[in-house]
Amino acid sequence: MSSLEKLTPWAEKAWQTGMERLYHEKTNLIYDFITDYDTRHRFDLLPTPAEIRDQYPNPNGWATGMEDSTINGGVMLACLCDRFTATGDPRVRKEAALIYQGLKLCGCISREPGFVVRSVSPFDGASYYIETSRDQLTHFAHGLWRYFNSPLADEHQKTEMQDMMTRLAERMLRRITPENDYHFGREDGSPGLPDRMWGAISAHEFARLPLIYGVTWQMTGSDQWRKLHLEYARTAIERCAAVRLDNVPARPCYGLFQHQYALEALAALAPDADMREAWRCQMRRIAEAMPPYAAKCNRTFQKHWRQTLAFGRMAGGDGMRNGAAGTGRKHPDHADKP
Repeated sequence: MSSLEKLTPWAEKAWQTGMERLYHEKTNLIYDFITDYDTRHRFDLLPTPAEIRDQYPNPNGWATGMEDSTINGGVMLACLCDRFTATGDPRVRKEAALIYQGLKLCGCISREPGFVVRSVSPFDGASYYIETSRDQLTHFAHGLWRYFNSPLADEHQKTEMQDMMTRLAERMLRRITPENDYHFGREDGSPGLPDRMWGAISAHEFARLPLIYGVTWQMTGSDQWRKLHLEYARTAIERCAAVRLDNVPARPCYGLFQHQYALEALAALAPDADMREAWRCQMRRIAEAMPPYAAKCNRTFQKHWRQTLAFGRMAGGDGMRNGAAGTGRKHPDHADKP
C-alpha cells in the first residue's frame, strides 16, 4: 500500500470531522472551536448578537470562537483546490462553492466597501466585530486567488471575486498612508491593533500588501494595481529577506505560515524570472528552517472567553476587552450560563 493510499482515509476523516464540528451551514463559515461535543449545541456559547453589538468582550472577538473564520475559509478553500488537483473528486466542487460563499459573506457584509470582517454570527447571520486584521486579509486574498485560478470557480464567481478584491485594494490605497501610520483601520475608521500593513511591521509581514495588489492585478488586469504591486513588491523582497529564524518567539508560528502563503502567490505573480526566484529562495529558506523552529514555538491554546470570567473576577480587571485573558463582566444575556 502506497503512502497516498494510507493517508487518504485519514485525510478524509479529518476533513469530515472539521466540517461536522466547526462548519455552520447558515453562514458557510468555519468557526474556531466548539464548546460541546453534541453537535446540536456546539456553538451555544458563541457571542450573542447583543454582545457583538456591544463589541464584547473585545472589538476583535478574540477568544470567542469568531475571530478567525476568514483565515479558516481561506485556508480551507486553498486546501480544496489542492484536493481537486490531486484527486479530481467531483464532490470537491460543491464543498468549495460553500466555503467560497462564507468568504464572500465576510468580504461583502460590511457597510464599508472593502472591509473584510473576521466572522459573522450564526445566530442572526448578520452580526460581526468591527476590527479585523492583516492575517485575515492575507488568507482572504490567497484563498480567492487559488479559487479564481482553479477549474472549480465559474465565471459568475470570478466576476464577484474581481469586485471583492478591487474594493479591498481600493480600501488599502485609501487607508495605507503615512497619515494613518499605515493602518487600514476598524470599520469605523479608528486605528486597530493588528491592522498595520507597512512601515513599523515585522519582516514577515511586508509581503501582505503587495499580495493584495498583485492578486487584484491578476484578477482584473488593471495597470493601476500592477504598478502598485510592483512598487511594494520590490521593497518587500528586501524587507522579507530580513526574517530571522534564530529568535523563536514565545507564540505560535502561524505568522511564518501566512508569510509562505503570501510568498507562494507573489512568486506566481512575479513578472520576471529574477523576482520569481527571489521569492522562491525566501520560501525555501523558511521551509528548511521551519521544523526546528516549529518545535520550539509556544503551543498554548487559547481558552474560550467565557472560561476566563472567573480569572477576571479574581483579578478585578477587564483584561479581555483589551485582548488579554479575563474579564470582570458577564453579559446579561448569559447571566444563567457558566
